[in-house]
Amino acid sequence: MTEAPRSTSVAVFIPVDEDNWRELPLCLADVKAQRDITVQAVVLDRTDSGVGRVNGATVVRLGPEVSLGDAYRTGLENTAADLIAICVPGVRMLPERMLRQRRDLTLNRNIDLLTSNLVLIDEDGCLVAEANPHKAEEAPTPMWQSGVMIRRGALARIGRSDDLPVELFLYMRLRSRGRTGHLDQPLSVAQESEFSAMIEDSLRDALSVRRITPPIQPPVDHWRQVRRTFDARLHPQLTVSDELDRMIRDGRFDR
Repeated sequence: MTEAPRSTSVAVFIPVDEDNWRELPLCLADVKAQRDITVQAVVLDRTDSGVGRVNGATVVRLGPEVSLGDAYRTGLENTAADLIAICVPGVRMLPERMLRQRRDLTLNRNIDLLTSNLVLIDEDGCLVAEANPHKAEEAPTPMWQSGVMIRRGALARIGRSDDLPVELFLYMRLRSRGRTGHLDQPLSVAQESEFSAMIEDSLRDALSVRRITPPIQPPVDHWRQVRRTFDARLHPQLTVSDELDRMIRDGRFDR
């Protein structure tokens, strides 16, 4: 008899290709180092010749011609886990990432996709900055996928195109429907130089999503519109101080 999937079971998908397969051992080491949680590692092998058998992981041989969306869909066929974490080769995971994200998604059933912060370090290993993908209005910051945990039902709806950023498309779709959440905690670490090098590509991906018909609009702050309407009615009787307050509140005044 097959056991039904548990809502607290977690798998981590590690998509590898010719550009990043050398980082696979570090990814698996980070998975093994996760605290107080058992995680199934699933390697989505899109390399030319294949990575072969890997101890402690399920290797799904796909080949370079398979799109990333199809790789994720095939990965779901090789795990019964209800929660899927994404591990990006080259980005290190902190030991409590899986446990914290599973806890948050278990408590918040209205959320399908959860992101987290990314610590950026220089070549000497010193902290440079902390990237928060949730603060970006048009699209998340580069490497945002490295902090994602998503429900299998949501990931099963990912696009299959090899010409579009299907991960970003799915994220923006879920966010526009209020189905995304964010842990404002640093759970991953990456090199600042690699992060900066990806900014242009990240903006290009965001633009390509905006060109899709019908376009996916960012979430609307209805209260902001209400405030602006109310301010417009009072505008004739506002003092200079009132106007400055409004500019600061709307982010139009450089404090």
